[in-house]
Amino acid sequence: MIRDYRVFIGVPTFNREGELLKCLESISLQTYKNFKVFISDNNSSDNSVKLLKKYCNTDDRFDFIVQSENIGWYENFKYLLERGSGYEYFVWAASDDRWSENYLDNAIKILDKNVDVACVQGEEVVFFSIETGNALSHIKVFDRLNKASRLETIACMFKRGYNLFIMGVFRTKILSEAFSNFPMVPSSDRYFLLQLPLKGWRIRGINNATYYRGIHELSAADRYRGDSYLEKVKISEKKIFDFSSWPAIGRMLSKSNPNFAIVKYIMIIFFVSRFKIGVLKVIKKMLKATNLNAYNAIYKLIQKKRK
Repeated sequence: MIRDYRVFIGVPTFNREGELLKCLESISLQTYKNFKVFISDNNSSDNSVKLLKKYCNTDDRFDFIVQSENIGWYENFKYLLERGSGYEYFVWAASDDRWSENYLDNAIKILDKNVDVACVQGEEVVFFSIETGNALSHIKVFDRLNKASRLETIACMFKRGYNLFIMGVFRTKILSEAFSNFPMVPSSDRYFLLQLPLKGWRIRGINNATYYRGIHELSAADRYRGDSYLEKVKISEKKIFDFSSWPAIGRMLSKSNPNFAIVKYIMIIFFVSRFKIGVLKVIKKMLKATNLNAYNAIYKLIQKKRK
């Protein structure tokens, strides 16, 4: 029964027999136990299904489905979100990622205590190699969001690692509303998350909890050849000026906040981030302006660049 559990954990997977078991064990070891896990296998051709059948028989909180055909990453994520729509909290757990044992417990405590917080992610992120298991790097900066203003939160979304909040713990209703506007464009995870602060919701780091992010040697586009979205991302990453995403992003953001000046502000951040410039430094200068004229002028210059 849905009401028996507070958290729905959706695990999208495809040909991940080497990592899937470690992911499921990481979930099973959580100190917080009031969750339901549902795995959507995207028609794998390896031994993932055999593994799932065996593992799900050991814990009735775990269940799975095998899609009749590969429906693509987006539809698989969407399927899991729809499946978990009746639960209070929702989280996507990538089949090659891991959590510290206190991850869910600390996440739920923050969400229960702070009704204005829509999403939380581990305060620390450790990137590790899928092929070797070795740690590659780590970041511990999400705590700056705990006291950030709305505009500061928006700026942070363009910094390294902050796009990983899409794999954080959400209020299900808020996530479902935002995901309905998901733009199928490169860097869509970042733009999708911008809807939350635009609507007044806060995003926070989970104190003393770690999210372990698996990194592959091959890019997603190279691992999943034929996926039109991933091919589009690969092409976009090679360009300095790529404004093809702007119309879709603008429509999404305008739905979240009718104040077009704010949307322009975000577009400027996007433009600046393409040059790997210190985004926060630029934004701080903008925030010192007494009115919107500073970034309205910059926006007009960027529009000319597009032409």
